Amino acid sequence: MVMVKRIIITLIGIIVLIGGLAGIKYLQIERMTASGNNFMPPPEIVTTAIARNDSWESLLAAIGSRRDGYRGTYGKSGAYRL
Repeated sequence: MVMVKRIIITLIGIIVLIGGLAGIKYLQIERMTASGNNFMPPPEIVTTAIARNDSWESLLAAIGSRRDGYRGTYGKSGAYRL
């Protein structure tokens, strides 16, 4: 009989503990949803630059050339080119 009493007391304690934790978590979620309704996201940060005319180089230096490889072949660098 003493063993049954201890088991019942333990089960009641576990149920109270789990109920308390669930209640606290429920209140936290309620507060988050309530504050989320009033939440206003901050404005987007946008940077600007002044547009101006500029000259482009007529020739750009590059590694390799169009003759290095063709579809499905290896180029000078050894990389597979598609």
